[in-house]
Amino acid sequence: MADFAARLWAKVDRRGPDECWEWTASRFPEGYGRIGDRTRAGGVNRASRAVLELELGRPLLPGMESCHTCDNPPCCNPAHLYEGTHAQNMADMVRAGRGFAALSTVGEANPNARLNEALVRDIRAADLSRYGSQVALARRLGVTRETIREIRIGRRWSYLAKGGV
Repeated sequence: MADFAARLWAKVDRRGPDECWEWTASRFPEGYGRIGDRTRAGGVNRASRAVLELELGRPLLPGMESCHTCDNPPCCNPAHLYEGTHAQNMADMVRAGRGFAALSTVGEANPNARLNEALVRDIRAADLSRYGSQVALARRLGVTRETIREIRIGRRWSYLAKGGV
């Protein structure tokens, strides 16, 4: 266990006690640190979970997760970690504006939106013959033909009144 702890801490950029201690080695796609761990099924563990288990001196209880108070996935500062339920972790995610809750934001407020309300109203009111087709309009706006069709029938951006009003 001492070898594991030494290997783990060698990959953490430890700073001040209140700062995030970033994981410096490989990461999972979500940004969490990734460390080989022979005690885990699959042989890999999240670095933050491994840190919390070292600090607690035991594995996390069944059904519990390593949660961050700092909302920074690569952080391994034990002062920023706590053992919590999945529900607690998801509540933290929503409070921080991450995950599906952030992506379910509608219209221009959605960080993935490529269009704005004015464009959507124009699409709904447009004489498509001016553009040649839905495909041509979609290419011009950088979206798919399906997006144009769903805007025109009111399936997307449905909170806007149909007809450009």
